[in-house]
Amino acid sequence: AAAAQLFQQQKAAEAAKAAQQQQQQWIRTQQQKATEAAQAKRAEAVKAAEAARLAVQQRQQQAQQMQEQHKKAAQAHAAQRQAATQQLYQRQQAAQQQQQAQEQARQQAAMREQLAKQQQPQEKGGKGAFPGKGAYTKGGPYTQGKGAKGGKAGPQPPQPLAWVDQLSKISSVPLTQVHRPVLDLKHRFPYLSMSHDLTHAQVHFAELGSGSRVPLSPPVETINLDYNKHVLVPEGEVLPKKAEASDAKKKFRVRVALMTGKLLERPTHPINKYQFVIHKAGDAADVLPEADWIQELDGDEPTELTTQKNTAVRCIKDLYGFDLSACIFHRFMDLHYETYDGTQIQSTVLLPEVWKCPELPASIGKQVREIEEEFTKVVSYQHELTPEEIEEEKKDYFKQIEKERAQGQAVRPGEREMDRAERLEKLEEKLKQMEKNPPEVKPTKQVEKQEKDKRTVVKDISRPVFVSLLNLIGLRQGDFSHPSFTGVFETKLFALCFDEMIKVECSTHIVSWLKDYAVRWESEEEVRVAKKKRVREEAEVRTKVLQERAAKRQKREQAQKEAADAKKKEEEEKKAKEEEEKNEEKEANETEKTEEAKEETKEEGKEETKEE
Repeated sequence: AAAAQLFQQQKAAEAAKAAQQQQQQWIRTQQQKATEAAQAKRAEAVKAAEAARLAVQQRQQQAQQMQEQHKKAAQAHAAQRQAATQQLYQRQQAAQQQQQAQEQARQQAAMREQLAKQQQPQEKGGKGAFPGKGAYTKGGPYTQGKGAKGGKAGPQPPQPLAWVDQLSKISSVPLTQVHRPVLDLKHRFPYLSMSHDLTHAQVHFAELGSGSRVPLSPPVETINLDYNKHVLVPEGEVLPKKAEASDAKKKFRVRVALMTGKLLERPTHPINKYQFVIHKAGDAADVLPEADWIQELDGDEPTELTTQKNTAVRCIKDLYGFDLSACIFHRFMDLHYETYDGTQIQSTVLLPEVWKCPELPASIGKQVREIEEEFTKVVSYQHELTPEEIEEEKKDYFKQIEKERAQGQAVRPGEREMDRAERLEKLEEKLKQMEKNPPEVKPTKQVEKQEKDKRTVVKDISRPVFVSLLNLIGLRQGDFSHPSFTGVFETKLFALCFDEMIKVECSTHIVSWLKDYAVRWESEEEVRVAKKKRVREEAEVRTKVLQERAAKRQKREQAQKEAADAKKKEEEEKKAKEEEEKNEEKEANETEKTEEAKEETKEEGKEETKEE
């Protein structure tokens, strides 16, 4: 029983030990799993941190690259702007120099023409004012005759037309349409901001055969800017006069387009060649000069050309001091407006032929106004001193000496005692000398005082400037509420329609030239065929001569090559023979030396034998 009990106790102890070991094994397994899970989480966290770091680094690199790209783009843009500015400045300088040179050449040509006309008038087909027959006259064709050097000048070839490169810019809309509603104008000029009150436009030049077309090549320079010429405007007035405010439902105004003439003689497109006078008044926009219709001054019928001419003449005379009454006026276009209150406004653009005025070039000035203003001026005079003032001047002199003595006694930083004593001694001597010899006080004194006075000042009100047709087309339009919006709109619309007129004239010239060219081509067909045949025969003859020359040259080169080869072969044979002779002579010399050496050896052996 004790043994059985002991066995059971041992068995229970073993079971408890096994359970304990199993529990420890389970604990170790759980700990290992927890450790592996923690390591996996740690590894995932490290990977996530590394990915985040790489992403941040990549974003930083991208941001840096973008910054570098922006910086390079900014530098390139700045360089381009600088280059463009430099090129623009150079072009402006070159254009200015060229314009000055052309102006000088034009003046010289005008002087030569005037002298030639005074000396001997030029006759058609006879001797002209210039040397040689058939000289070229301005506005006329070339005629065949002897030139200045005695040779034949002959007909000159036509110069390339300046507007050929602009043919692709001709619009597809009909250019001969007179009545143009707002929608039609928007279709023609999509980038032009239209006035809200505009209803339609009447373009008179568009009608074929109309007298409103202006010659596109004025013969002379018509207008000269003279800012020394002043048009005086009285105080409180405005010139040209404005129409009085009234309840009239119809209003009229006239704009004048003064064309300056053919200023640029170099081959260029008309859009750059023609220039117009633009009115510039202070900070206002640059527009064509205008004036309102006034019945008492201009006439009763504002729609007639005579009345409109009176308004235009009054406008230019009041603004620039030049009379256009002797000129022929062309009605270029009419613009019709209707405001929200039912008021109808008609604006007419007139083109005068300034080059037909008796006095050319027309000198136009600027508007000025005389204004009285107060200013302060300084007046100087001689004041006689009283005895008390003379005594005061003397006291001031001695006070100044005492002040200098006190300033000299002050201690200067870094000054040694020896230097200070020497300086004070010299100063004291100087001041005592000044006290002994005071200056004589003058009985009079120069005195200045300020006084107010009035003067008349000339102030500029407005002035004319020259602007090319291209710059008129490129005028910037402001907001609709701006006071000068209508003026800029009408000026820009006039420039665009004038460009259309140029295109119409150029198209007419092209069609006429093509018709003439077709007729001339048919009439010259036989001449061209004969010329082609003659050119072909001459080419065949030249080819045959060239082939014969090539064969002779090849034969001559072959003979020269054979002679050179024979000479080279002879020289090689001669050289080989000389080498062979040299070798034989060398072998003979060596053989002779060998025999001599043998004989000497024999004699020496004999002598030795004899001595033995």
